[in-house]
Amino acid sequence: MFFYYCFSVRIEFQKIFLDKIISIVYYLYSLLVFGGMTTLGGSILDYNDREPIYLQIINDIKFQITIGKLLPSEQLPTIKEQAAKMRVNPNTIARVYAVLEQQNIITKHKGLGCFVSTDPHIAKSLKLELAQENVQKFFGDMIKLNFNPDEIISYLKAFIDSLKSD
Repeated sequence: MFFYYCFSVRIEFQKIFLDKIISIVYYLYSLLVFGGMTTLGGSILDYNDREPIYLQIINDIKFQITIGKLLPSEQLPTIKEQAAKMRVNPNTIARVYAVLEQQNIITKHKGLGCFVSTDPHIAKSLKLELAQENVQKFFGDMIKLNFNPDEIISYLKAFIDSLKSD
């Protein structure tokens, strides 16, 4: 009886293990075939279901400007080129560019295309905007984990101290 139990457990383990292997192989195959979504900077943008794709692309472009991958007066790809590269509908990229133009982050020049704004304050304001969003998210998550503000601050101080010692 014990032998039968061990044998059946081993077979069940092998089925679970095989299912995991199949899932991993399928995931890697899909990455190779579909290649992921590329950003303006050439990295992979994994779209999530929690936020509309056009907002994710807007945030990525803002991030690329903030870190200096997109420089002032740099030309952006055309709507068709960017849509093909990111595998989204051209209307999505058109909407992205329209929103960024309304926010004065890019400028459109008729017949020439879209360019990153030459305003020197844009990158700085985007950096502050992204920092504020990240801090709000961090504090929100920590409060959900039942940390009080004093605990959060002491945790941050300890974390910063550990960075200094490295």
